[in-house]
Amino acid sequence: MAASPTPSSSSTLLEIIIISAEDLRVGRHGRPVEKDAFVTVRTGPRDAAATALDRDGGSCPTWNERLLVGLPSSARSIRVEVGCGKQQGWGTGTVPVPVAAAAVPVAEFSHGPAGYLHLLSYRLRDGEGRRNGIVNFSVRRVVKRGGGGGGGGNHDHHHHYEEAGHVVMGYPVVGSCGGRGI
Repeated sequence: MAASPTPSSSSTLLEIIIISAEDLRVGRHGRPVEKDAFVTVRTGPRDAAATALDRDGGSCPTWNERLLVGLPSSARSIRVEVGCGKQQGWGTGTVPVPVAAAAVPVAEFSHGPAGYLHLLSYRLRDGEGRRNGIVNFSVRRVVKRGGGGGGGGNHDHHHHYEEAGHVVMGYPVVGSCGGRGI
């Protein structure tokens, strides 16, 4: 389900690692999400990427999934949306159901050199503005090499972008999900 970024006129690519979420609830009555949670990151009308479904995590899913998405130069924020696949019944499959979302200002991860890793945790809100869990993720800006990118038939952005060589250290944090680290 992870989508590659589409070539755009932006000079910046974001590497976003969706780590986990906590205390996700769905519906009017706030029932815990049972399974099939996923995250979609949107930076503009044509720039989006999504994680695979977390089949077992329930209301505290984990992905540790790397997404690449272009950042338009006009973007003021990115949108991190959490959804789940809801069973339709009688063998008709699943349908994506919105759970909650957060708008993350670009200013949160635009300071520091390209390649600098920003580890963020954001409060999610449901469609009515109520608190609905937390999403944990990292963001790193990856800048295009001179002149490469959008043209031609090769859409493999690993060849068009390079990361700054910075060493980053992370520490496990015990979350509110039954003692599991995020």
